Order: sequence, then structure tokens, then C-alpha cells
Amino acid sequence: MLFNFSNIIWGVSEKKDGSMKLFKDQEPEENILNRENFFRLRQIENSRVISAENTHGINISRVSVLEGGRMIDNVDGLLTRDKAILSVTIADCMAIFIFDPEKKAAGIVHAGWRGLARGIGKEAVKRIKEEFGSREKDLYFFVGPHLKNCHFEIKEDLMEEFKHYGSGVIRRGGKYFLDMPAVLKTQLKTAGVPEKNIRISGKCTHCLDSKYFSFRREKAKPLKAMIAYIGIK
Repeated sequence: MLFNFSNIIWGVSEKKDGSMKLFKDQEPEENILNRENFFRLRQIENSRVISAENTHGINISRVSVLEGGRMIDNVDGLLTRDKAILSVTIADCMAIFIFDPEKKAAGIVHAGWRGLARGIGKEAVKRIKEEFGSREKDLYFFVGPHLKNCHFEIKEDLMEEFKHYGSGVIRRGGKYFLDMPAVLKTQLKTAGVPEKNIRISGKCTHCLDSKYFSFRREKAKPLKAMIAYIGIK
């Protein structure tokens, strides 16, 4: 794990905690209760939690404690220097945790293949620099559990989107598989983040069927998802 900084709290829920996904036009009561229970057990007030809508784009917004308890529309990432709790939901996509110990700034980004194809890694670096004056060498990134390349089979048309990332696309047995963290690392390193500041979870949401929800494995409707969060104490 990456964040051993004493002034940061962060984590990812598990399947046993229940589905955490909220939707812009429909908020299942069970999911709301699951979120409340999850944060209460961690002594976090639900009114502090700010959620990203998750639109598979690259919009990243700076937020403050004044937006606690809200979902921020049309964003896939949140940044703050306040004592707020930032969150995204995931069910195969990556939750990217960001911390700058020098500027005492934190962020979280939701990234699937669509966001990666549009360069969400580079956008995250750009936005945190713009908002807080962060330096690339001071930025730390950690990717939580996600769909690994062992199960992320893609078709040739999608392969074309990522072919210039080299190790981001793997060919096995005549099939193509996407390695999302490899693509992200390339974007972050190109943006100037030291490789030693980037760490990736080895956990696959598809493989660990008793621990995590996986849309590709379960194809559940409505979507069931985990919540990933980060906050400054």
C-alpha cells in the first residue's frame, strides 16, 4: 500500500459491505444505508463524504467541505485541501488515490478504459498542479483493486486506442487484453511523476469473486459497486 502518511485516511469497501453505488436520478435506499454503515464503522460522518458522479470522462473538480454530502455532477475525479472525504465507486474500473504531502492536497479519480483513452492520468497531474501548485516529484499515486489484464479482453477496435502504449496491450492466444495500470503509469510518467511514486494493487476484482463486485463477471443490473475514499485528517 502507498499511503503511510499519518494525516491521510483512505480505503476501499468490499463485497461484504454491500453495494455502494449511487445514481444521479435514483438512489437505492439499501445502497445509502450500506454507505452510512460503512463510514460509521470508520468513525466518518456521512455528511463529510463528497461523491463523484462517474461519467467515464476526464473532468476533475476541486471541492471543499461546503460540498460534503453531495454528489458532484459530470466528474470522474475530485481534489481538495480541506478535511473532506472524497469518493468514487468502482466495479472493475480503477480508483486512483492521489496525495501531495508538501501541499497537503488529496485526490481520487475513477478511471476505466474510456477515461484512460482520453488521458485521464495526465489530466489528473495537470489539474492538481493548477489547483495547488503541486510539483510532479511530490505527487504519490496508488491504484486500488481493479480488473486485471487476466480478464480484460478487448476487441481489435479498442486495441487500436491503446496500441501506442506498448505494454498496455497484451496478446495471448490470438486475443488482446488491456493492462489499465500500464497505460496509467505511462501517462503519469510522461507527465513527470517519478515511477517510484506510483504503486498498483495486485488484486483483481474479477478473480476475487467473494471479495469484490465485478461488472464484467456478474453483469448485474442495477450495477453493484464498491466505494473508494480518501480524506485529510
